[in-house]
Amino acid sequence: MGSAVVYTSEAKGRVLGVPAEVLADGTVTETCALAMATGARDLYGADVALALTGAAGPEPHDGAAPGTIWVAVADATGFTHARGFVSRGERDRVRRWAEQAGLDLVRRHLEGVPLPGTSLPG
Repeated sequence: MGSAVVYTSEAKGRVLGVPAEVLADGTVTETCALAMATGARDLYGADVALALTGAAGPEPHDGAAPGTIWVAVADATGFTHARGFVSRGERDRVRRWAEQAGLDLVRRHLEGVPLPGTSLPG
């Protein structure tokens, strides 16, 4: 349906509708990732949307240590889920790990397979 690459806080708010109070708490957070996924789903009218936010490095970003990543999924029923992790390694490795974690989260959601310690609706 579409995609958005939104690096700055301003773009996250303007394009994906992430509320200012969420952005004030930082962009590398579970709350921001969930708001981004919900905003992308709403923007594109998609059944499922995925969002990734993080600090790929080599420097910290918005108070988050390099390698800190949040991935989130939102679906048309209003269900949202996020997962955070820290990836070690250089920037490209962190980005690849984040991409794979995001795709795995969507796959699990579509297959109805929850992450360990979580549950899916229904």
